[in-house]
Amino acid sequence: MDLVKYKNLELQIPIKSIPDDKLNTIIIDEFIEWLSGLLSLTDETASERLEIALPAIKEHCWSMGFSEISKMFTMYADNKLNITPIPNYFDRILFGKIVHAYKQQKPVIKKEIKMPEPTEEEKELLIYEGLIFCFDNWVQTNRIINGQVWVHDHLMELNLFDFTQEEKSAMWSLSKKNVLEKSKQLTYEEAKDVIREMERKTSNIRENEYKKLRLKHYFGKLKDSKKHIKDVL
Repeated sequence: MDLVKYKNLELQIPIKSIPDDKLNTIIIDEFIEWLSGLLSLTDETASERLEIALPAIKEHCWSMGFSEISKMFTMYADNKLNITPIPNYFDRILFGKIVHAYKQQKPVIKKEIKMPEPTEEEKELLIYEGLIFCFDNWVQTNRIINGQVWVHDHLMELNLFDFTQEEKSAMWSLSKKNVLEKSKQLTYEEAKDVIREMERKTSNIRENEYKKLRLKHYFGKLKDSKKHIKDVL
């Protein structure tokens, strides 16, 4: 697949050297769209599974650059790995299998690339761009994806949220309902994992859904006031 449209997917530096905010932006802006097209992920269930699976990229591919990650998935789509490609299907389990199959075929080359730390100005610019993108993306799609949850924590640090206790309680209750509803679209084993985590006192899945709801509620208030996120930063 032609990567000209997706410039950042030509990066050879390991993703561990890319600041988290920039990495999230690349995944959201380019990689999700590119991978969806490559694997023909056309329905909503496939897209949901993709969003659930992609955070694993930081675990499985931390030493790889986006150019190599793109090559790996292209090899999978072209049936050049020891795993049969499945059209319009992707989940976290399959992700792990693809990485494992690719690494089995790949010659081991130990090479450490040291990247300079971004300046404070560069970090601030990346954060600002990420905040703008998150708001604009919500306006267009009414969605907050997993890679954008950091925006909630950043806005919290800026003391921009002002929710009533009733609003907080309603969103917390709705977060559980939403997670369980989404789990119906997963495989039986995936759904069991989600329900098992929901039973814990601290559930990352529910916490992330709660943060998404808070962001949507806050963005909604801004929109109703005819404001953009830029107006409060």
